[in-house]
Amino acid sequence: MTTPQTRTRPRFIRPETSPFTPGVPAAPDLFTGRADQVRVLLRKARAAAGGRLEVAFLSGSRGIGKSSLSRFAAAVSERASGMLPIHVFLGGATSPDEVVRRSLDRLANVARPKPWWEQLRSLFGERLTQVGLFGASVQFAPKPEELVGLTSGFGMVLAEVVEALPERRSGLFLILDDLNGLGESTEFATWLKSFVDTVAVDQTRLPLFVLLVGGDEVRRQLIRRHESVARFLDPVHIAPWSPEKSTRFFRRAFASAAMTIEADSVDLFTLFAGGMPVLAHELGDVAFRLGAGRTVTRREAEQALPAAAEILGRKYLEAQVLDRLRSAKYRALLGRFPEMVRAGIMRRREIRPRLPGGERRVFDNFLREMVRRGILERVPDLGPGCYRFVQDLHFLYFCVRAVEIAGAGRHRTRRPRPSTRRSST
Repeated sequence: MTTPQTRTRPRFIRPETSPFTPGVPAAPDLFTGRADQVRVLLRKARAAAGGRLEVAFLSGSRGIGKSSLSRFAAAVSERASGMLPIHVFLGGATSPDEVVRRSLDRLANVARPKPWWEQLRSLFGERLTQVGLFGASVQFAPKPEELVGLTSGFGMVLAEVVEALPERRSGLFLILDDLNGLGESTEFATWLKSFVDTVAVDQTRLPLFVLLVGGDEVRRQLIRRHESVARFLDPVHIAPWSPEKSTRFFRRAFASAAMTIEADSVDLFTLFAGGMPVLAHELGDVAFRLGAGRTVTRREAEQALPAAAEILGRKYLEAQVLDRLRSAKYRALLGRFPEMVRAGIMRRREIRPRLPGGERRVFDNFLREMVRRGILERVPDLGPGCYRFVQDLHFLYFCVRAVEIAGAGRHRTRRPRPSTRRSST
């Protein structure tokens, strides 16, 4: 995709004009890929709009774009079916009561500027209080004993909310995001099953689509806590982007800012993004801010890599790990990283004999430290002494830092080409 010649880029870049959104869900117009998953979610949303409860679980590794996908599907569903999207972030929540309170709080704030606000306010009554500057927002704050009742009768509460919606609204698209703190909660798993079963037994017409969003392990944790939730937690899994989808994303994003990106640059970004949208946005945003013209050159792309790696490390790796990696011994070891890792796997018996004597003990310490901090995990199926990265983001971070360190050394390590990309499963 090329940028029309009639469009020009401003001489001075303002950071707020960046088309990339690192750290927040992507804008719907820059949403890339995931057509199969979107079709599944929209099919469920249409069924919910017809009057029945639908539930699904959207999973994927950290940074894969779960929040962006749920936001995109909800926006399309709103336009196509009239569903009202309610996106609830549950970071730190540990109980069903908190899930219900935050859901109703978010619902009230979504309704606040709408014409049908008065109907909802009369439904919630004194449980709503105005907060914020000039009362611009509201807070749902029921008494503890009231919250217990609202939690046990959540289905009936939502049915009353739907009745208060205007006719053009066909139902609710409720996104319960960031469930990682609730995966180990037996109370939450039991409440979720009770909520679904109560709606079914009462044969309540409830046009509601509940989309739960969390890491790959959370759904399995909930099923272990209560096996019956597997019956209705339909899995929708997100895998990393293919190289073609990554390339398409970078070209579209830069084109939206009246820019082009050279083929070598987009290949480099595609390699190091590894199919992870969160890293693609970090790389693109840094390159946008570094850019001096209307084309992202190979030189600018190479400058963006270490800067994006630092940002990534600060956001997603513990401070103690970063401190260790800044030591001279660990930096020397990381300079050999492209030689040490193949497809995200480290094999101690293959690597250790090739290291100088002083680095062998450092390498063993490195493995123990990374396992202790949950960055590496042992893979017994591949044999003793085999390790892999728990999160793709960690693997990509170490790759970028290794290239930076090797390039700064006297003996430069050859930069890996796209053909050495980590395989995705």
